[in-house]
Amino acid sequence: MKLNSQIKILISVLLVFAVLTSGVIFLKSQFTEKKEMITDLILQKNRFLSRAIQGAEFSKIPQILNEELSVPEWSRTMLIDKNGKILFQDSYSKSQHDDVLLKSDRLRQVLSGGSSEGLFNDVSFADGEVFLGYNQVPGVGLILSVAPVSLIQKSMAFQALSVGIITILILTFGLLLFSAVLNRLTLGLEVLSKEVDNIGQGNLKARIKHKLGAQEIEVLANAFNSMAKNIEDLILVKEKKSYMDAEIRTAEKVQKSFFPELHVDERHYSISGYSEQLHGCGGDWLYHFRRGDMLYLGVGDVTGHGLSSALLTGVSRAVFSVFEDDPKISPARMLENLHKVLYKVAQGSLTMTFFLAKIDMTTGECTYSNASHCSPLLLNKSSGEWNSEFILGDAGPLLGSESQTSFTDNKCVIKKGDWLFVYTDGVPEMKIGPAEGQPKSLGDRRMIKLLKESLTKKGPSLTQHIASRLKDMRSIHPVDDDFSWMMVEFK
Repeated sequence: MKLNSQIKILISVLLVFAVLTSGVIFLKSQFTEKKEMITDLILQKNRFLSRAIQGAEFSKIPQILNEELSVPEWSRTMLIDKNGKILFQDSYSKSQHDDVLLKSDRLRQVLSGGSSEGLFNDVSFADGEVFLGYNQVPGVGLILSVAPVSLIQKSMAFQALSVGIITILILTFGLLLFSAVLNRLTLGLEVLSKEVDNIGQGNLKARIKHKLGAQEIEVLANAFNSMAKNIEDLILVKEKKSYMDAEIRTAEKVQKSFFPELHVDERHYSISGYSEQLHGCGGDWLYHFRRGDMLYLGVGDVTGHGLSSALLTGVSRAVFSVFEDDPKISPARMLENLHKVLYKVAQGSLTMTFFLAKIDMTTGECTYSNASHCSPLLLNKSSGEWNSEFILGDAGPLLGSESQTSFTDNKCVIKKGDWLFVYTDGVPEMKIGPAEGQPKSLGDRRMIKLLKESLTKKGPSLTQHIASRLKDMRSIHPVDDDFSWMMVEFK
């Protein structure tokens, strides 16, 4: 059953009950009021007749009573002596045989008791119950007035009919008015319910397009339209996000192909590398390759994060595939050529820092060039302790920042047993600290300490150890940049 019908039935029952109860209470009060009025009139009539005949000659009393009762009365009158003998009886009383009432036990008690005035309101008689009022007239007897209860009943019948008609009119008007208001109210709810069901069945275009009446329903309708639009927008956003997530996962897989194997163990060197991109794919790039006795190491960092930066690493990988076929090209010359390509591709909107080294495995001579990248760290052991120093040199401009630029080759010597740590700025700038404390950057000092503690590890275990320690140190603080590194041991 619909809500509209349920409310109509409930309110109709309550309204009928309320109106009928009010009618019954009104009629009951009217009956009581009329009964009190009749009894009061009987007592007043008896008092009036008593005063009229009091002190009059006994022989003239019937005449006086006939004169006073000449007007048709609503009640009957008798005058009896103290023995119950009728001294006077009007014609109306005679026709109703009121003399039968003289046999009433109550009336006999009044005659014997000497009560001056009173009234019985439940005396049974041939034509039904009657009111019997009496008044003692000193030296004469007892005036009796009889009025049938049916007088009230006849009056009440008319009033009951009037109340019934008024009740029917009130109920009819009330129910019609309530039904109209309820229909206006529940129509809006039905429309709202239908559109909610449409949303539930997947119709995200469902909207309430017309006014629904009551202000509160209008508020609900506006809230529904706003909610439906928000749901539609959120689903569209989710679909786009799902699409983007799929694209990013694809881009992530593609970008991983730009990286060489990051765990290499050769006779003259071993490499352990790690890269974590903030958004699955990003601007950090690690690369190495070998031509004869020459080992090339490169680490780059594109400005920004995400797909655009990842695309530039792809461009870099393509350029390096050309460099691999030219064993005589220097690091500075490589960076100049890469710079030209990146500038043509991004027109200065994206730039890249880069460190590139060319190491002779037979002599240990390292030729390197830097394009505004973090200075690599060289660790060597002396007197049983690890020492560290940054490989400094001319810090060239950012790759792709301007159309024409040049880079310088720098040289250093790497010895057997040395370790070379190349990395992006995401490592020293990583936020660390306890969960409840203010985060701080890892910094160079803590980074060097961590590396020295990790040099007992080899290969993948070295990478896992450093990554695990960094995760513990940053606690719950989020990573806000890509971070990558390569640890190279020279044997």
